[in-house]
Amino acid sequence: LRESDTVARLGGDEFAFLIENVRDREDVTNVAEKILATFAGAILIDEIEVQITGSLGVCVYPDNGKDTESLLKKADGAMYRAKEVGQNWYYFCDE
Repeated sequence: LRESDTVARLGGDEFAFLIENVRDREDVTNVAEKILATFAGAILIDEIEVQITGSLGVCVYPDNGKDTESLLKKADGAMYRAKEVGQNWYYFCDE
């Protein structure tokens, strides 16, 4: 992520990413793929190999909502659609 982007922990294992000044869907796709790539491969914790996966729900202001509550709700729904597809996937809100 860039210095101007924001990451917030919403609770448990859920995080929100605020990516500003994107030109188009391709920019957002590149960011989503970079985030998921950080989970690729195993990491060692106290000599135990751990595999981490992620599912991303993507929504875009103002196309998918004009306030925080509606954007987070739609991103959450898109995340669950990504989980249906499988591990390490992202899904764009289609509303």
